[in-house]
Amino acid sequence: QSYNGIPALRSAMAHWYEHIYGVKFDPTTEILPLLGSKEGISHISQAFLNPGDIALIPNPGYPTYASATYLTGATPVFYDLNPENDWAPDFSSVSEEVLHKAKILWVNYPHMPTGAKGSKAILEQIIKVAKQYKLLVVNDNPYSTVLPDGIPVSIFQVEGAKEVALELNSLSKSHNLAGARVGMVVAASPYIQTVLKVKSNVDSGMYLPVQEAAVVALHSSDDWHEARNAVYAQRRELAWEIMEALG
Repeated sequence: QSYNGIPALRSAMAHWYEHIYGVKFDPTTEILPLLGSKEGISHISQAFLNPGDIALIPNPGYPTYASATYLTGATPVFYDLNPENDWAPDFSSVSEEVLHKAKILWVNYPHMPTGAKGSKAILEQIIKVAKQYKLLVVNDNPYSTVLPDGIPVSIFQVEGAKEVALELNSLSKSHNLAGARVGMVVAASPYIQTVLKVKSNVDSGMYLPVQEAAVVALHSSDDWHEARNAVYAQRRELAWEIMEALG
């Protein structure tokens, strides 16, 4: 199979992004299917970081951002997220020198592990900082349809984000397809082509029946997502009861 997925899959991903986030992408040039979004973290790091570069990583945050940075020979520098500020980035925790030298800014809203939903205002501030310091922003966004609080948020709802941002998404979380390994990266065409240069030399195309299944999953009704979230909400209640019982 092709490294960039069958046309039907890219079209389904474009349809899903427009339906969920109200954001339009060209399925032929601005969407790249991935074998899960985790491989996208590695591919993006390989594509845009060189030894000695700096990547800014949230603290707390997903450990793979740092691991992928180390594998390129670049240096991870952590910026703080503060609960009193709704877990928004505290860029004052990083020196001006580092901000000017950094190449990639990793962000993750809704956030893992805190569960912070994020907001358009937070993402607008991130884009503002990225443009100020000439950073490439990567928003890892697999959780936005899981127990959402309001309308799911994408960084591309922010005006001008396409100039400086990529976004990862994953059917592992949104459609319970963790074992199938189906994800995507969306961005302006030049960024997608740069990532594809790495991907095409690292892995092969996705198994065709999995792609066809993903097309069906991406056209699931809103009722399906609501039913899944009803189950998740019940499980969350049970988890709270267990933690309270344990003190």
